Amino acid sequence: MITCCISLTSCGENEPPAKQELIASSQGYELTESHFETYLKYVENFAGETADLKTQIAIKSQLKETFLKEPEALLKQLDSLSAEELKPPFMLENKEAQSSAETYESVETPMAEGHKIVRDLLGSDIGEMRFDTPAANTFRTYVANTLLTATTGNYNTGITGSDSRNTNSQTQFCANGTYTEALSGHVSIQTNGAGAVSSGTTNITGYWDVASLPNGMMIIVMYSTHPYVLEDWPNGIMPFVVAKYGADFMALPSGDLYRRAANQFCN
Repeated sequence: MITCCISLTSCGENEPPAKQELIASSQGYELTESHFETYLKYVENFAGETADLKTQIAIKSQLKETFLKEPEALLKQLDSLSAEELKPPFMLENKEAQSSAETYESVETPMAEGHKIVRDLLGSDIGEMRFDTPAANTFRTYVANTLLTATTGNYNTGITGSDSRNTNSQTQFCANGTYTEALSGHVSIQTNGAGAVSSGTTNITGYWDVASLPNGMMIIVMYSTHPYVLEDWPNGIMPFVVAKYGADFMALPSGDLYRRAANQFCN
């Protein structure tokens, strides 16, 4: 992996001119193409896919915006990346679990509005969740502009009739820390020559953020005041633990899978 260099140092002298090309400068620090290539490779490996030109432009714009707000913190975070951390998370051993007693260095970066709302609601009640580790920051980029889909269904039949139930969940996570979930269901009941059909869709909106856990898993913390959510989660906060993830899927500890579609930008 290319070592990131803070401006006013000599470590970039041996790099090709293209990699020294300046993207932005702020507070005496410089963001170069070398930094962007490092970050792009990091994101691509964690997402398990190669970013197209449109996505690369969006990633560079986001990186530049973050740099202009917190140049020192961003360069420090890039400099902390190691070659081993460039592997996809589902190929890594649970090294966080092996060193759960270690003190993790947090690198705070500017937060989107929705992420700040979630953290303000949690306050100090975060348990072992860590929001500002390199793994959490990369997973946050992976989740943003993503659409998750899950479908379940069952069919029962007996002497007196039959029934079928199907549900579909589509959740879109926006880069500003908001999300929209569409829950649709279809129920069909047939008994003794008579039948009934019911279907409908519930739209839920809220906020989200992510954190890493000591066992190597990730967690998406979702918050909504929608009545449907409050029925099961009175405080509106829903923890969504992710055991593994890749370019086109997220897997829960239970083994349930969600299909993932990347680059689903919010309006």
